[in-house]
Amino acid sequence: MNEENEQRGNVRSARRQQQKQESRMRMIKIGAAVAVVLLLVGAGTGLYLHSRNNASENSAASTSETTQSTTASTTASSDTESTQESSEATEPSGSVSEQLQAVVADYSKKIEERTPALIEEYQAEIQNNQDGVNGLSVIANQKARELQALSDEGISKLRGMYQEAPNKEGIDLDTMINQLSANYTAQVARISDIYLRTSAELQAATPSSESSSEETTPSTEATPETTESSEAQVNQYTAQSTEDTSNQANQAATTVVREGEGPNQIAQRTGVPVETILSLNGMTMDDFFFNPGQELRLN
Repeated sequence: MNEENEQRGNVRSARRQQQKQESRMRMIKIGAAVAVVLLLVGAGTGLYLHSRNNASENSAASTSETTQSTTASTTASSDTESTQESSEATEPSGSVSEQLQAVVADYSKKIEERTPALIEEYQAEIQNNQDGVNGLSVIANQKARELQALSDEGISKLRGMYQEAPNKEGIDLDTMINQLSANYTAQVARISDIYLRTSAELQAATPSSESSSEETTPSTEATPETTESSEAQVNQYTAQSTEDTSNQANQAATTVVREGEGPNQIAQRTGVPVETILSLNGMTMDDFFFNPGQELRLN
């Protein structure tokens, strides 16, 4: 009985040892499998990180090259702009003066070329005149106003170019305006001459027609008197034209403050920059005061 129990105990012990050995073998196999998996994962991770680092280095190098190229391009552009600004800043006033003189010459030529055509139109239109000397005066004034429009256009262009000029030193705008005005006045005098001649002829013919109809003999002194009257009228007409031109030449030299106007409103109305208006009148944007009726310098 004891022997059987002993044998059974030995069998159980042997089984337990066998089970332990089998369990150990399983653990070893499992550990080996896990180790292999870990090695594979580590190797894959290492390859990924290595590839990523190479990509980062290539990207950094490319970015560095792009940045250097952009910087060089920006520097070159800045140098070009600086050169252009320097060139503009150092542009001599002589070039601006030459441009203004060219405007004077251009509009003087336009006025001179237009005058003969206006004289021809005057001579054609007076053929239908029914208002005597007054009618001649109206027609002559119409032709003179066309020349005045050209003169006004030229003066306006001169002022605009002068205001936009970066360097106004040595530029005499008033003299140039006066040159254009003088050319305009000289051409108006040609219209005045034809008006004087035609009005004298008309007045000389009028007494003759009246004597035929009324059978009266006019005084021999009538013709000189009417001629003197025509000359006086023409002189007055020419003087008025000259005075109008002179007033236009000096009109924009000053302006009068209107009710409710400030620096911006005056600049918009006159076309003169705010800074120029304030500077010419001893004011600044922080210290200015305008009264309605106050006269301000514009150039």
